[in-house]
Amino acid sequence: GISMQMLLKETTVSLFTSGGMAAGGIAGGLGGMTASLLPLVMLQLLIPISAPVAAGVTLAGFLGGCSYGMHFGGKTGKAVGEYATDLLWSRRDEVLLAKKKNMYPL
Repeated sequence: GISMQMLLKETTVSLFTSGGMAAGGIAGGLGGMTASLLPLVMLQLLIPISAPVAAGVTLAGFLGGCSYGMHFGGKTGKAVGEYATDLLWSRRDEVLLAKKKNMYPL
């Protein structure tokens, strides 16, 4: 069967992964949008850019940044989730060991 520890770890890791993906996606999307807006503003001074083109470039920047951010956010979240559960679990084992030692003094 599946152990409680594995179940807890899987749940925590998936929560952290999706959280990281969401945060990374939003941050990356905004970053990508900003990054694509800057050259647009510069170009606008040289050549007139139509609104649909500007919107297209901005959207492309947003989507690009979003997928990039989601990828890295997910990876980071997964790592953090795994580390956190391992840390909590080893701490729990230490506490249980200490309790056992106190219950049966040598």
